[in-house]
Amino acid sequence: MTSWILEDGDGTEVSVSNAKEVKFVEGGGLDINWTDTDNGTDGDPYDLTFTVNAAQTGITSLLATDIKIGEDDQTKIDFETADTINFYAGNTKQLSLTDGALNIMAQGDLRLEDSSGGEYVALQAPSSLSSSYTLTLPADDGASSQILSTDGSGVLSWASVSTAGLTDGSVTTAKLADDAVTSAKLAHALDITTSVSVGGSSDGVAISQGAIALKNGGAQSRIDFYCESSNAHYTRVQAAAHSAYSGNITLTLPASTGTSGQAMVTDGSGNLSFATVEGAYSAWAIKAASDHPYTASHKDQLIINSASAFTVTLPAGSSGNTVIICNAGAGAVTIGRNGSEKINSAAEDGSLPQGNSVQLVYVDGTIGWFEI
Repeated sequence: MTSWILEDGDGTEVSVSNAKEVKFVEGGGLDINWTDTDNGTDGDPYDLTFTVNAAQTGITSLLATDIKIGEDDQTKIDFETADTINFYAGNTKQLSLTDGALNIMAQGDLRLEDSSGGEYVALQAPSSLSSSYTLTLPADDGASSQILSTDGSGVLSWASVSTAGLTDGSVTTAKLADDAVTSAKLAHALDITTSVSVGGSSDGVAISQGAIALKNGGAQSRIDFYCESSNAHYTRVQAAAHSAYSGNITLTLPASTGTSGQAMVTDGSGNLSFATVEGAYSAWAIKAASDHPYTASHKDQLIINSASAFTVTLPAGSSGNTVIICNAGAGAVTIGRNGSEKINSAAEDGSLPQGNSVQLVYVDGTIGWFEI
């Protein structure tokens, strides 16, 4: 053979005659090397190897409708859809890049990492939406303490927080995040115009206009008044046990502070008042001749010191009433009945000689005043 024909990809032909050479030129990321130059026989031909360079720095475009680039078919960039670039990881489509939009699939996160790469801030869509919407960011970074506010159509802007209060006059659960109302936020005067409950409606404290209800979970309700020194001691006002009640009771306080030595007493209907506390008997009273005659009172303790006759008339008796009479004078003392009331079952007056004493207790209409 004196010559042979070699044709390239576009149909250009060259005639290679005897003693002429053909050179394969490397380029476009293709390396060409003889890898076996021994023998050249049919059983052991010369090997000319064409290798695609791994760097591929010369490739300026790869265009195909079904091209895939990746580690394997589970982790790849896929151009399977027209005008769309799909990103797969874990054999699942994670991102989709379309004209004017980057789509993060299946409630995935947009994570903005810190400088160390160990922590991040993530933005995530809710688990479900009734319809899609767009939030448009403002054109500047706002001023200190401003908040990001929407116009209701997704257009965001920076706005200052109003201090005028809530416009609808009510704070509902939907308006408060968990633990959003703290002690620091309640460290000022509060104006509650209707009612407030603390701890629950069945076992807490309810405050309404003109009323405070202290309910409990099984123990008697109480109020503790603590002393001024580190709350070391308290005085407790506590409800009676359930078994002691026959119905609800109301105690109405008096309208004044009373006078020294008085005690607070009830009229039996819950109306309290201040009254002077009486002992079992009145103080001893010395009666002279000028006090004759004298009508005694319940609890009287009388010493009659009269040189002439002296009459003590007993009070109108009520069961348990008592009078003590002593005769220290020379005059005779007559103990007179009150109306038709008897003395020692007799319808007659009694007498008390000098140096004698007597205590009389009213029993009933039959016995009258009884000497003890």
